[in-house]
Amino acid sequence: MNDTTTPAIQDLYPDDFAHCFGCGRHNPHGHQLKSFVRGEEVVAHFTPSEHHIAVPGFVYGGLLASLVDCHAMATAAAASEHAQGGDKQQSGTDGHVRDDISSRTRGTG
Repeated sequence: MNDTTTPAIQDLYPDDFAHCFGCGRHNPHGHQLKSFVRGEEVVAHFTPSEHHIAVPGFVYGGLLASLVDCHAMATAAAASEHAQGGDKQQSGTDGHVRDDISSRTRGTG
């Protein structure tokens, strides 16, 4: 789903901000979450491994918190850049949020 021609928002962060366990490109032991601008949305996909379970059939809540945190910050960075008149995909990397942040959740099943 992710094309290889458009960099992930997290991959545009400066080196000082690229060590996050959830999404940092300089943390080889982390989750390596990548968020991409797709039209008016920011999309990320992550497939949990067996070692991410809390109890059989359920993902550990800390993993979910980490993924939401990293994806929300990437979304905020893209929104900030867009609000400043830049390209949303180029990511605002100054660490300031200048736009509202919204989140959608939908149950599956």
